[in-house]
Amino acid sequence: MNRYRESNSTSGKDVGNIISSKTLKGSETEKNLYKTFAGESRAVVKYMLYAEQAKSECYMWLGEVFDNTALNELAHARVVVRTFLRIIGTTLDNLKDSLAGETNEYENLYKEFQETAEREGFTQIAKFYKELREVEESHARAFKDFIDKLEDGTMFEGPVESKWYCMNCGYIYEGSEAPAVCPLCGYPRGYFKQYCEITNL
Repeated sequence: MNRYRESNSTSGKDVGNIISSKTLKGSETEKNLYKTFAGESRAVVKYMLYAEQAKSECYMWLGEVFDNTALNELAHARVVVRTFLRIIGTTLDNLKDSLAGETNEYENLYKEFQETAEREGFTQIAKFYKELREVEESHARAFKDFIDKLEDGTMFEGPVESKWYCMNCGYIYEGSEAPAVCPLCGYPRGYFKQYCEITNL
């Protein structure tokens, strides 16, 4: 049974309304919520890695315990950002936020970390940051491309001979743009992506 609901008669939506009627911005509680989000997010990754280790030692059940705990921590983080902090925007907003984050990582943060590692003689770690910056830059380019496509309405358009892959049923459609609905399963256009010949996806 949900203990929160047991001790509070208000619904999740009502909780959000109550919070919005107060000034959370700049409060110590807001700072604590951001710290909670950071801690729960770190725990998700940590427990996923612990699960990998447990499974590599053939403790499969313990691996599942860590995996399930990671999902619990993800649920906690979700409550913080959706119900209280409300920092999840539209997909376009989220792409722009992601672009800013990835750009800062490869242009500033990881560049500084790379230089520090080089200065302190940690050659392998410096190389790691150099290669990590290259990946983050590729992420930034991808996010920028998706932003442009969303803003100019070309997300589901391509060259005349484009192939489009339905992520639900695997149907491959050929045309200059994705179909409004999948001819096979009837799922909407949002389930289509441009087909890759290499991965068959």
